[in-house]
Amino acid sequence: MVDHAYLDSDRTQYISVLQALVEDHNIRYFCPNPRCDAYLYICQTDGNRNGYFAANRKLHRHIEYCPYSSGDATIADLYVEPEFDYKKAILKIETRVPYRPSRQTEDRRIGIQATSNISCRQPTTVRELYTLCKQHLPNEEFNNSKFGEILFDERSEDMHSNGPSGQMLVEAVKKPWFFENEGHKIFLKTATTHPYKLNIRVPDYRIYSQFKDTIFHNQDSKIVLAGTWTLGSDGTYSSLKINRKSQYLFLHHQKSTQECVRSQTAGFR
Repeated sequence: MVDHAYLDSDRTQYISVLQALVEDHNIRYFCPNPRCDAYLYICQTDGNRNGYFAANRKLHRHIEYCPYSSGDATIADLYVEPEFDYKKAILKIETRVPYRPSRQTEDRRIGIQATSNISCRQPTTVRELYTLCKQHLPNEEFNNSKFGEILFDERSEDMHSNGPSGQMLVEAVKKPWFFENEGHKIFLKTATTHPYKLNIRVPDYRIYSQFKDTIFHNQDSKIVLAGTWTLGSDGTYSSLKINRKSQYLFLHHQKSTQECVRSQTAGFR
């Protein structure tokens, strides 16, 4: 389910759900992902004034791992969180500090649940935040925060002239030489037109070893990293410390050697 699409295959003519709802529902639209050839059509639930775009034609589905596919996609309306703060959400991902909504927010959540079947919560994982951002344009807002402030990717890089900084998600890819065992360091770059260098430090050896091994087995996969980014002293790179495995997400994931060994070991128990 997607809340925006494009009228042309070059993705230059943007159209929102609200605009498409008043048009002919048989009009074909194009997936926001330029690498995906899915045809989208406006859908509307009976009795519901809201709608969404869906790739509901068998011969023109989303490509595998498209962030706009129905398997991953969510709608901002599913996250009814008037006091949503993406910085708090990212803090929860990189630490063990739980997010506690205010009493006002909690009262509203209970009230909505009492009258609706909507799941009233906020996105709290890398996948949920990433999917939510990918469904919207960088300048669109969600509770006063622009999606381009939350996710650094090829669409929002112009909003960050110095590279990734502060609490955000970053879409990255591996470099030819990407690790240094001394200091548990991983070297990546942003998946953007003008790549920025990303220096990742992983203090925990077990997390570092698994992260490195997974990169080896998923060299063509984009990696989404969450946390608090710091600009390098010379302005040519950004740094991040990974404390937990929940801080990274492989978009095209295959099991690493360590994961395969754990699976096989579990089978003998």
